[in-house]
Amino acid sequence: MLLEQLGLQFDIIPSNADETEIREGNPEELVKRLAELKAESVARKLDGENVVIGADTIVYLDGKIIGQPRDEEDAKNTLRMLSGKTHEVFTGVCVVNTKNNQRLFDVVSTLVTFRELSEKDIEECIKIKNKVALTGAGSYTPELYSRIFEKLEGSFNSVVGLPTERLIPMLRSQGVDV
Repeated sequence: MLLEQLGLQFDIIPSNADETEIREGNPEELVKRLAELKAESVARKLDGENVVIGADTIVYLDGKIIGQPRDEEDAKNTLRMLSGKTHEVFTGVCVVNTKNNQRLFDVVSTLVTFRELSEKDIEECIKIKNKVALTGAGSYTPELYSRIFEKLEGSFNSVVGLPTERLIPMLRSQGVDV
């Protein structure tokens, strides 16, 4: 996990935030609002002084947001749509400091180019890691990157879901030793 690699001690607390109301807008604003919603939801659950990180990632192609697939067939169709194309991955990060009520935001955009995927490639992607392709935005997750990526321009960690190169200065500004 990326936070472990930074040497941070942390708890994972699901936000249980209702994200259904935030589905419109440009991708940068959307991931920023979703990251804030998640961080705020967790911050309200906690007592004492805490630094909370919320993040959200979306895939964007041809003016459309591509979320998590509904089912296996939807995942296959998404992988076919992304095959041989370049799309953008947006990750929003929000850091909430409950001590001083400060909120910090950042949005990272990364261009990802898929290689041309055959039907066999797509079937293999669906089978890998207990159908891992059904759990990520754009129907892909880190376990599939080496099979499907041709080129990446930007932050690999952002595509994974947390741009640590941007998160570190945010945390340091809030007194977190990282």
